[in-house]
Amino acid sequence: MQYCIKSIATCCIVLIIVWLLLPITESMIEHTSKFSYALFDTKTQVRICIDILITILLILSTIWFASFKKHRIDKPFLQKLLIVDLALLSWWSYERFCNDTISFYSIYNSPVSYIDVFIGLIIILSIIALFKYNNKSHKSDSSGQNKTYIHDAPKLKLNEDCLFRESLVKNLAREIMSLDTETCSRSLAITSAWGNGKTTFLNFVKEQLESQIVIISITPWCINPGKSITTFFFQEIIKNLGSINYSIAKKIKEYASVLEAIELGWLAKSVKVTDLASMTRSISQKLIELNIKVLIIFDDIDRLSASEIEEVFRIIRGSANFPNFIFLSAFDKHYVQSALRNSNPAYNEHYIEKFFESEFALPELRAEKLHDVILNNLTWIEDENDRECFTSYVTTDKFLSGELPVFYPLTNLRSIYRWINGIHARYEILKGECKIEDLADLEMLYLLFPEVYTLLSKDFKRVLYTERYTTNYQLWDTSKAVSRDDDFLQYLNQRNLYDIREYCKNQFGYDDHKMKDLVHILNRLLPNTGRVNDLTKRFSNPNYTKRYFNGVLESSEISDQQFNELIIKRREDIKEFIGKDIDNQYSHALFLQCLNKSRSNEKINDTTIENIIYIVIYGTIHYGQIMLSGYDLANLANKLSYDLQSKKAYIRNIISQEPFSFSLLVQFSPTHTQ
Repeated sequence: MQYCIKSIATCCIVLIIVWLLLPITESMIEHTSKFSYALFDTKTQVRICIDILITILLILSTIWFASFKKHRIDKPFLQKLLIVDLALLSWWSYERFCNDTISFYSIYNSPVSYIDVFIGLIIILSIIALFKYNNKSHKSDSSGQNKTYIHDAPKLKLNEDCLFRESLVKNLAREIMSLDTETCSRSLAITSAWGNGKTTFLNFVKEQLESQIVIISITPWCINPGKSITTFFFQEIIKNLGSINYSIAKKIKEYASVLEAIELGWLAKSVKVTDLASMTRSISQKLIELNIKVLIIFDDIDRLSASEIEEVFRIIRGSANFPNFIFLSAFDKHYVQSALRNSNPAYNEHYIEKFFESEFALPELRAEKLHDVILNNLTWIEDENDRECFTSYVTTDKFLSGELPVFYPLTNLRSIYRWINGIHARYEILKGECKIEDLADLEMLYLLFPEVYTLLSKDFKRVLYTERYTTNYQLWDTSKAVSRDDDFLQYLNQRNLYDIREYCKNQFGYDDHKMKDLVHILNRLLPNTGRVNDLTKRFSNPNYTKRYFNGVLESSEISDQQFNELIIKRREDIKEFIGKDIDNQYSHALFLQCLNKSRSNEKINDTTIENIIYIVIYGTIHYGQIMLSGYDLANLANKLSYDLQSKKAYIRNIISQEPFSFSLLVQFSPTHTQ
C-alpha cells in the first residue's frame, strides 16, 4: 500500500512540474509536422492526442522510476530497456538530422530542443541502470556469503564491529600504552563468557597497537598435547624478537634452555638460582636499553586443562616476568575458577587476582544487541511473508505482555549463529512447506534440549495427542486422562501416552530453570487454540508434524509449487493427473492443498478456483472419499466472482458431468454449498 501511494505521489508531482514549467504541449501543437493535420481535423484533436501521449509517457516513466528505486533491475528488464533506447535513438537521429518534416521546439532559441533533453535523460538513466545492474551482479557473485551459513570466525578489523565495542577497544589500547613497565612485567585480563567475542576483541586491540608495540599472539590450546607450553612460549618470543635484535633473542634463548634443563632435571644440581637471577637481570637491562616493548596475548585459556592453566599463570608471573613485557590474557573466568577449584587445594576466590593486576570484563550481550545481530543475518529469507513472520517472531517489543524474547536462552553470539545456521538449513529444504517460526523453535529445541528433540522425533505420537473436537496436537497431560467407563475408545488411545515434562524432569534431571525454557518452546510449537483448527502447515497440525522431523517432503506429498502448477493446467490434464494415481498416493496431499486454498485469504482468479473445485469433485469420485467438507467447498465457491445463481449452476454442471454416487451427490449438491 505504501509503495502504491509513493508511486501515485511521484506521478502527480511529475505531472505538475511538467505542465507548470514546460510549455511542451503548446510548442508541440504549434510546431508539429504537416502530416498530423492530415490525420486530425482540428487543433483541439491534436492537443488531446498529444496530452494523452504525454500522460502515458509520464506514467510509464514513473513506473520505471519506481521499479528503479525498488531495485528491481534484472536482466529481462535491462534487455527491454535497451531495445526501447535503440528505437528512440534511431527515431531521434533520423528526424533530427536526416528529415526536416518535424520542427523541434528549441529551448530559449538555443540549438538544443526539449526532445534532445528528453532523449539525453533517457540515455543517462539507462546508463545508471546498467551500472546498477552490474554492481548488483558483482555483489551477488562476490558476496554470496550473505545467503550461505554464517561463520563465527573472529573478526579482524574494528570497522567490522557489530557490538559497539569501539570505545572499549580504544580505551584499553590507551591503557596498555600508558603502563609503566620499567621495573617488571604487567598483566591484564579480558574476561567474558564463552562465545561472546573475546578473540574478536583482542584482534581489534591488536589492530590499534600494531604500529606502536611488538605484538606476539599465543594460543596454548593449539599446541600439540605432548609439547610444553613454556617451551612453545619462549620459541615464539625468540622468533619474534630475533628479527628485531639478535643479542636479546640470544639471551632469552639461553635463559629458556636453562629453564628447560632444570624442568627436566638435567642441570638441577649444577645450576644455581643466582645464575637464573643474573640471566633475568641481564635480559631485563637489555630490554630497557633497547626500549623494546612487547605485548604478549594469551587467548583461549578457557580451553585448557587445570594443569595447563597453572603453567600459563607461572609464565606470566614467574619465568617471563621481564620489564617491558605486557601480558593480555582472555578467558571465561567462571570456567577457569571452576577448573582451578577442583584441582588446586590452595585455590580461593582471590587466587586469580595474584596473576592479573587489572581485569576488563566485556559487557554482556543484551537482548537488543542480539536482536540486531539476528536481523542483520537474514538475507537468506527471500520470501517477504516469511521475513515478516520471522521478524515478528524474534521481536523484543513484548513489554506489555511481560514476555522475554524467544531467543533469550541463547546468550552468546556463537549460539545465535548456530541457531540461525540451523534454521537456514531446514528452511532451504522446506521453504514454502512449513512455518519458519516453528522451524526456528524446533532448531532451538535441537540445540538446547537434544534429548527432548530425539525423543519427539522418534515417537512424537506418544507424547502428543488431539483433544476431542479439535484437530491439532497438544502436549499430553495426565489430567486429561479418561477412565475406561467414561470413554473406552479414548481410554485405549491414551494408554501409551506419557507426560514429556515429567519424563524430562525425572529422566534427564532438568532443574526448574531449564524446565521453564523447555516448556516455553513446547508451548509455542503446540499452542492451545481450543477448537480453532486452521493451523495450516504448523508443527501442531498432525498433517505436517512428520514433515518437520523428516526435513523433506515424502514421495506422497505435493509441494506448493507443484500444486500451483497443477491448478493452472487444463481440466483434461488435471483429470489425467488424478486418474494416474491408482494407488491413492496423492489423495491426502491434494486434500491438504485444497483445504489450504479454501481457508487462505490469497486472491485467486476464477479459472484457478474452478480448477480447485474440479480437483475436489473429481478427486472425490476417483478416491471414493470426500475430498473437502461442504463448508470448505462452499468457501471455495464463494471466492468466485459470479453471482449466487451462477455459482450454483457451475457446481451443478460439474456434478452432472461426472458419475457421482447418490451419497456423494447429496454431499456436494448446490443446496448444500450455498
